[in-house]
Amino acid sequence: MQISFIIYPIKNESCFNKSLIIVIDLLPLKMNYYLAGNEATKKQLIKALNQYARDRSIEQLAQSLKGILRTPVERKLLGDIRYNLVLLIKSS
Repeated sequence: MQISFIIYPIKNESCFNKSLIIVIDLLPLKMNYYLAGNEATKKQLIKALNQYARDRSIEQLAQSLKGILRTPVERKLLGDIRYNLVLLIKSS
């Protein structure tokens, strides 16, 4: 399992001119927790996220996630996916 670290430079005039925020991407860990034993769903989810990274079609991603994450436990991943999308959009 790989945990990715994303480093963002930010300007905060009250503390420092430049500082860094390190965001630890916990989505892979949470996927293993919430989708334990469900490898097919994990693969579908990763495929949908990769497709979004290529096409940047939020409508297509939403439709894919609706079909992939069916149970309330699986849908707990949506918050982390939203958070990662916000970071992805801000960094581009």
